[in-house]
Amino acid sequence: MPDNLALLPLRVRPRIGETPLSLLGRLASRRGADDPARFARSVGLDPVAVSRGHHTAELSILSGLPEAGIAEWSVDQVSESTVVLAGETLRMKSEWCCMDFAEAGRRYCAECLEEDASDGEGGPPEQRAYVRAWWDLRFVRACSRHRILLETRCPRPQCRAIVKHSHVPSHRCMVCRAPFAAKTRTALSEGDMAAEAYVQGRLGIRERMSVPFLDQMSLHQADETMWRLGIVAEMGTERVNRFVETLAPADFCRLASRGFAVCLEGKQGVERLLQSLFDRSAGSINGPTKSYGMLFKWLDTPRYDDNTPKHVETLRGIVRTHAMSEIPMMTTDTLFREDCTSSRYVSIKSASLAAGTQYRTFVRRALDAGMITERDVSLGRFLRGDIPKITSIRTDRLPMGKVSKRLGVTKKHLNRIFELEMLPVVIGPPPAEHRYVRVEDVERFASLVRLDAPLVTVNERDHLRLFAGEVDTWLALQAIVGGTLVPLGASRVGDLKSVVLDRSDLEKGDYLKLPKELREKRRQTQMRTQRAREIESKPKLLSSHATTNRLGTAWASLIGLVQGGLLQSASDGKRIKSGFLEKDVDEFAARYVLSNRLRSEYGMPWSESLRSDLEARGCLVHAVAGFADLFVVQRGDVQRVLSDGLVDRVPSGSPDAGKSTAYDDMGDEEWSVISPLLPTAVQGYARLNDRRTVDGILWHLRTGLPWSDLPDRYGPHSTVRARLTKWDRAGVWNGVLAAMAAALADRFLPIERPGVLMWGGVRTGSRSDLRVVAWWTPPARG
Repeated sequence: MPDNLALLPLRVRPRIGETPLSLLGRLASRRGADDPARFARSVGLDPVAVSRGHHTAELSILSGLPEAGIAEWSVDQVSESTVVLAGETLRMKSEWCCMDFAEAGRRYCAECLEEDASDGEGGPPEQRAYVRAWWDLRFVRACSRHRILLETRCPRPQCRAIVKHSHVPSHRCMVCRAPFAAKTRTALSEGDMAAEAYVQGRLGIRERMSVPFLDQMSLHQADETMWRLGIVAEMGTERVNRFVETLAPADFCRLASRGFAVCLEGKQGVERLLQSLFDRSAGSINGPTKSYGMLFKWLDTPRYDDNTPKHVETLRGIVRTHAMSEIPMMTTDTLFREDCTSSRYVSIKSASLAAGTQYRTFVRRALDAGMITERDVSLGRFLRGDIPKITSIRTDRLPMGKVSKRLGVTKKHLNRIFELEMLPVVIGPPPAEHRYVRVEDVERFASLVRLDAPLVTVNERDHLRLFAGEVDTWLALQAIVGGTLVPLGASRVGDLKSVVLDRSDLEKGDYLKLPKELREKRRQTQMRTQRAREIESKPKLLSSHATTNRLGTAWASLIGLVQGGLLQSASDGKRIKSGFLEKDVDEFAARYVLSNRLRSEYGMPWSESLRSDLEARGCLVHAVAGFADLFVVQRGDVQRVLSDGLVDRVPSGSPDAGKSTAYDDMGDEEWSVISPLLPTAVQGYARLNDRRTVDGILWHLRTGLPWSDLPDRYGPHSTVRARLTKWDRAGVWNGVLAAMAAALADRFLPIERPGVLMWGGVRTGSRSDLRVVAWWTPPARG
């Protein structure tokens, strides 16, 4: 220590909670120095080291104060990012704002500084005003003694400079020298100071409050817990990101105090808050995110997974317990990266799937059994432990559809039975109010009409059915239910309409209808039958548009056919007025084919050489009137030409042009080879004939024409194409081709395509590269 300070100590008055830097500033003022930093260096002290809790012994010598009192409110730096103050471990920047000498004491209480300047102690005000250690803590926002907010800037509106108490004078602004005490105070109510009182009590500033839920956390964690719970209690499940950004310090004090009230009740208070959040979102199926809002999003942050803080771990446990007991979870759901298989509720959808029941049926059955309430339905939840119970429950009520199926009657007849009160109806609970019938009532009714009795053979002379035209059905049915009329049984299983009654019993009880009514009904039936026969016997006419669609030709060519005498219209034979008879059109389509349809139906183009060949054979080649290139030939002549193998069936532009590939459909010998290889165990609607389908597939593969040109005799082209794709994927088509190649080698012709020797239907890589096969009949040689 320098020799010019031999008259030390300087003797200053002790202050409660004063920081070492503040003490150093008061010593400099007492010495008459304008700059505390220069004064510190003149006595051999480092201001930054003083701010971090060092040189307490030297300060004791300079001030004459005990070292223990100075060290009590000095900061002990334990690492580069952690310090200890008043027994609390603080993180730099985020919890303790006093980083070095230049930034010391960036907040102040105007009331405290005003009291320091007027406490009656001698000396200038610079020696009296001092900085409290708790002003440097970020979670201390107000003065607990005066209940006002701490200030961070100069009170003059023209200045508003950031406060640095290390500069002399400590009670004035370092820029404009305005006194801090002149700042207008922001007062807080006693209720808004509850959280601040707890924080400052833990620091030893005031009497400490015991809150077990917060005492287990660090001071910073306790403060964050309080204001986050307060915001959630204030805003509920709404999005609060922008709301937090706009909060003033006074709002933080108020919300933290509201959260402190929740923490006073401990775990029960947090659970009560979670239940209120859950009730606000009730009425819809929500998960934890929508049920708990910002609180859950904060707790679910992945950065807390590796090193979970104490307050996050505590709140996660409470939220998980509440969510597992209130929110429906699925088996695959996770909560804070942990499975939810032990949750109390599952979703109704998952429960209905586990029970093997439709959703609406499951809900209705659970409501009737009292396993769930309307609130559970709105929340979409069901008790996990009740799933085995509801699957084992056999309901004693049948809905209307099952009652109709059990009795074998229509809905109209069933409603008539209910109107006559032969079956009692049960109305379900509101709001749905579904109608049911008890199982025992249905079975009693079935036993009275003897639906389950042995089948009866009907004798038309001695017996009548219950719903026969001669029987007064509803009067007889009431007598059966009342026990005055006993049926013989039913002629069909489970069919009320087939219940057989003795004719003599019906005549005795006057259960037959009047003869006049019966005769009128029979007459009406005969008239309807006669009218239907007349309609069927009347020749059916096709319009010209329908005729062109059926023949596959155009309107102009249709006129040419009529004018040429090949097709007769229903009028005068020359002009088309009334249309064409359907039988005439069908006979023409079965006997003749137009030359422009040869490619689509037989896979060969029309050419002059084909015309010459047909005329040389003596076949009919009729030119259509008005068309130079349209002819009519007989289908039998085309088949004979194809069977001789003298026609090119592949389009001239295809890679296989010029090869003779004439064909006929399969014969019995070929089909006997293929049919055992095709799958027969199929379900669903009646399928297209497999033999027609195979012929259609071979036609497409041989001709190379589009599927849309497939002749109608093979069925719909989409069905044939789908069958080929299905067989090809299942490997069935490969087996068919292998069997054809082995058993029919003399008629199974390979056709070469560029670079590959291919057989029909065998896949070679691309989806569209289906190889060609032909039924080959060698031409006769002279």
